[in-house]
Amino acid sequence: MCENTTSTGCWPGASAVPLDVFANISSAVHVPETGVQELATAGPTATAIYNSVQSLANARTAQALINQLQSQVLTGLNEQISCGNCGGSYASFGSANISAHGRYALRPEWTLMGGLDFGRYDQQGSNVTLSTGGSAAIQYDPVKFGKSRPYAEAGVSYSYQKISYTRSYDNGSGTSVGAGNTHGNDVSAEAEVGWVDRISPRDEAATYFSYSRLWQIVAGYSEPASSDNPFNAAIPAGTDTMDVAGFNTQYTHLFGRRLEANLNGGVEWAFKAHSGLSATVGDVAVAPSQPSYLYYQAGGRMGIRLKSRLTLDLFINSVIAPQRIGSSAHGGAGLSWNFK
Repeated sequence: MCENTTSTGCWPGASAVPLDVFANISSAVHVPETGVQELATAGPTATAIYNSVQSLANARTAQALINQLQSQVLTGLNEQISCGNCGGSYASFGSANISAHGRYALRPEWTLMGGLDFGRYDQQGSNVTLSTGGSAAIQYDPVKFGKSRPYAEAGVSYSYQKISYTRSYDNGSGTSVGAGNTHGNDVSAEAEVGWVDRISPRDEAATYFSYSRLWQIVAGYSEPASSDNPFNAAIPAGTDTMDVAGFNTQYTHLFGRRLEANLNGGVEWAFKAHSGLSATVGDVAVAPSQPSYLYYQAGGRMGIRLKSRLTLDLFINSVIAPQRIGSSAHGGAGLSWNFK
């Protein structure tokens, strides 16, 4: 720009020379400019801030779904409904996780199931650096009713996490990333009723309805301002909740004497969803929402009997959720021992 102190006007074009008396010296540089020139930016818009906090709320929802999936694996998601006493240890990828779980018949129609796990995982803006917890369930399977019969099950789960949350936003001149560290607890209660049919000594099929209540309690934290995050944020403690109703089915078949295959899947409806996330970014307060939505679960297991009571299990489970929440797959291998 040209800053002139006389009435004779500026030399045409932008110049760092302030006085027109020096404007035509040979060392001066003049660059003609037209149109609207940007002098400064005003920072992120309210929409950019809201979208970044909403994406963080969606990441917390995805985190809750993964915790629910892991708790269901500990109570026999990949196993037959009607099964003998067994137990084992497992390691998985997708979420780096090690676990041990099993089942024990208290009486012919009552079975106790449960397990413990320890691991970590990343999902969207949630980086869970530590996750540890356990699940337990009791199953009522009245075998006296015959090969085709109803059954019922109820259980609870708990897990503790150390978490690093990140959110990105347009700051007006580029993309910034806010990050903060905190911890949280996930608690759930679940019940299911269904029908199991031992079609043959080699085949079992089952279908069931389930209902769960999930609580995800996240401690408060802050996102400090930095070169990557010019607008600091404060996030108070909050509890995410949702109810989940599902319809699921599973089928197991024994090939020969050593190979067993299991497939399971279902559709889940998450409703009464509430995000406990609220944030103040700079001077802007944001409280995102979480509408009801459908998602799906699909998985399978391949069991290879190494000995009469020892089985190598290869398994995979997936959560197929709306794009804003994100889908994920978790698989691995383990050894189980039948201790009838």
